[in-house]
Amino acid sequence: MDSLTRYQQGAELEAATLQVEGGLQVMVLNLGASIASIKVPTRNGLIDAVLSYPRLEDYLDDPFFMGSTVGPYANRIGHGRFELDGREFFLQRNDASARHCLHGGDTGLHRQYFDLQHDGGEGRVTCRTRLLDGQGGFPGRRSVVVVYQLLSTFCLAIDFHVTTDSSTVVSLANHAYFTLGGKTGDQDIRVWSNVYTPVDDSMVPTGEVRSVEGSEFDLRMPTRVGDRVFDHNFALDKGRNELQRAATLRDPGVGLQLDLHTTQPGLQVYTGDHLSPPFASRQGLCLEAQGFPDAPNNPGFPATRLEQGQHYRQRTIYEFKPISV
Repeated sequence: MDSLTRYQQGAELEAATLQVEGGLQVMVLNLGASIASIKVPTRNGLIDAVLSYPRLEDYLDDPFFMGSTVGPYANRIGHGRFELDGREFFLQRNDASARHCLHGGDTGLHRQYFDLQHDGGEGRVTCRTRLLDGQGGFPGRRSVVVVYQLLSTFCLAIDFHVTTDSSTVVSLANHAYFTLGGKTGDQDIRVWSNVYTPVDDSMVPTGEVRSVEGSEFDLRMPTRVGDRVFDHNFALDKGRNELQRAATLRDPGVGLQLDLHTTQPGLQVYTGDHLSPPFASRQGLCLEAQGFPDAPNNPGFPATRLEQGQHYRQRTIYEFKPISV
């Protein structure tokens, strides 16, 4: 079976399928190195665990970062500016308020076409692209590689790699909206985090790192999502560069669980409240393993600076498993 299929509609889309017998079937697009589907065998048959457009061509005009690799800086950089070595950089301000840079701006990785290459059969796909110096306002000519690999029957790993020819800032994440085949409000979530980063009324961190104790952000035990609203960054307990379990999402009705492991220092939990047609508000929930939002303007946050000769490496793993109800 040929797992590479080409589509034409104004621009060329390419889809690669990763699959393992009796396990996951994952579709990756070259546009944004995006996850277009993660099909999981369950007691109710094969379900798509992530929110997906009905047609691949719909991704050409996607405003929701649907399943995309987001960057060169995931989440927000306040007021679309930061300083590096005494030089001020001004970025595209593309969030809803037009005050901040969101996910790298309008020319971020979610809008870039990657070269796709199967490595060693149908269980691994490597996605490559380059970003120009000054693209979206960010410095440095950067080489970006995103590798999707099935580690086992129900386990998908994403490895992010970036190199640069000059000093820059980097934070990549995947922006899949998880459904687990059910409804967000019916699911249980757990986040391995004792603290989170509060935000102001424009959703930019205030610079404070606050305990979750006694607040709605205390997700250290399994908690029904219900009508809770989240679009917040949680600081993970082990910090950065050490693989750790960051979150668990369970749908008892469907009988499916997702465990997310990552080397990233932060996890954005977003309940999808701003989704709109063809989707519905809160139809999917994002678990975005990332660097801290607005870290270039907050020296107390984990550093996201990348120098020439350094190699940005981060890994996120999605592990699915059936559960009893």
